[in-house]
Amino acid sequence: MWLAGFVERLAEDGERPAPRAFVKAVPSVAGAEGPDTGLAALVGRGDPLTDLVDLRALPEYPCGVGWEPYFSTLHGTADTSGSDVQFRLVGDGRALLLRSVVSGDFLGRPVRRHASPEDAPHRAVAELRALAEEFPSYVALEAGSADSVMDGWSVPVPEDVRVVLREIGSVAVTGLPTLWLRPGVAELDVDPELHRMLGGDGTYWPLAGVRYGRGSALVQIRIDPGVGQWGYAVSVPADPAALRKYPEVKLLAESPADLLLDLVRRVRRAAAGPDFAARITGVTQWLFPNTGEPWPRPTPVSAWAGSTDPLLAAAVAELPDGAYAADLREVPLPSDLCFHRVREWPYTARLDRLHFPAGGRLAAAVPVPG
Repeated sequence: MWLAGFVERLAEDGERPAPRAFVKAVPSVAGAEGPDTGLAALVGRGDPLTDLVDLRALPEYPCGVGWEPYFSTLHGTADTSGSDVQFRLVGDGRALLLRSVVSGDFLGRPVRRHASPEDAPHRAVAELRALAEEFPSYVALEAGSADSVMDGWSVPVPEDVRVVLREIGSVAVTGLPTLWLRPGVAELDVDPELHRMLGGDGTYWPLAGVRYGRGSALVQIRIDPGVGQWGYAVSVPADPAALRKYPEVKLLAESPADLLLDLVRRVRRAAAGPDFAARITGVTQWLFPNTGEPWPRPTPVSAWAGSTDPLLAAAVAELPDGAYAADLREVPLPSDLCFHRVREWPYTARLDRLHFPAGGRLAAAVPVPG
């Protein structure tokens, strides 16, 4: 009915009536994970950069929508300023989806992420095994490590991580770099200068070396050494000279288990098409920094002075003047954090080190003094 009225108004001559009522767009992830099963069926899994408008019971007509895109063009753009918005009606007009296509602009507001399953470690093991059984020519799993072996590793291994590492020692997918879930692998040797720039012993756990084009990157889990928590999965350029000149980080997942669950989803999508070898290339791109994901805007850490957020306040106290950081708790997964693209980052500045408070919930770049 509302759609028919909309068409009639478009055909009318003269000035169109102003909306008398407004409804707010909400994150599609909230709709997908909320109690309304009808709405969840319309939006599927949802997407962090897509909002939805429930059109099933509008208050009156004409009705406006209260919404803003996730990208921002304020304070300059990062590159091309090519962001756009895609509109799509679903469910025979029962819901409107508004997707922010972020291209060349910084993010402007927080997103709603998918909730991590409470049983994510167990689910990751089960789904990896199912994937290997379904596609034995593409996927191979190595046996895990005993608790007595993990007890001797250089970092504490909490129980939620042991659930995965007891069962799986590596994940090898044809066309992808192997994800190693145990130490002592030559492919994970880290350049000493890169090791220093990443924080040194106990602050990260290497998972994979990635080559994409002419570059190389190191996928790792950031660790909070204070509490022994394994936190966010990130990818960082593996060449110290490149990282020093162009400091950047890709945020991949909130935990090791979430990274593996995302890997399973991506490999399944690649295997669903006719040319697995060509389609799997996009998964390699996912593991590499600065390959087209949204850009959170780094900010001078000094801008957080006086914050009541304990994590932000601690960053102000711990980091030196001139450091830039981004709060990664409410950005899309994946995201590309490119410190060198923010206008305020000095063109001649060179990175001294990266800092990842609270296991990667923040990411900071500390330039060389002077």
